[in-house]
Amino acid sequence: MANIEEAQVIEERTVEVIQAEIKDISEKAEKLALEIQYREYDINVENKRNLQRLMNYIENNAPWSHQDAAGLIALHANLKDTEVVGPDENGNVKLRSVNLNTLYNVFLKSSGKGLKSAKDHISLLTIVGESVSNSMQQMADDNQELRDIHQQLSKLDDELQLNTSSES
Repeated sequence: MANIEEAQVIEERTVEVIQAEIKDISEKAEKLALEIQYREYDINVENKRNLQRLMNYIENNAPWSHQDAAGLIALHANLKDTEVVGPDENGNVKLRSVNLNTLYNVFLKSSGKGLKSAKDHISLLTIVGESVSNSMQQMADDNQELRDIHQQLSKLDDELQLNTSSES
């Protein structure tokens, strides 16, 4: 029984050690947040013609509201930049995370009229839909990594608070 009690004793760390760990992890969180903000995700458009179809869709059919108008403009600018070089050898273009999220929401909120419009929408979604979904999952995983770091920081803050109040 003494071994169980000894195993349950948690070694108290000094305030300085906890503060150093908080500093290190905070720096890691800041660096990761910045990386995620500028990270680019692959969207497979197959070829330049489909990239132009996507841009045309964004220009003419993308639903928007006051809240997402600026996002739509940024998405279009990102696509316009990729149009210059075109898709890579695998048919991919790169979208920054905020623009990927905007594209996802454009498809999610889309509506239209008539069979031709529905066919055009489904055709374009068939081309880019899987890679948009895969990239959204990757972005979610990236954001989860950042949330995990913040949870770790929260626990360290609690530990620091506990240790500083016990030293008083």
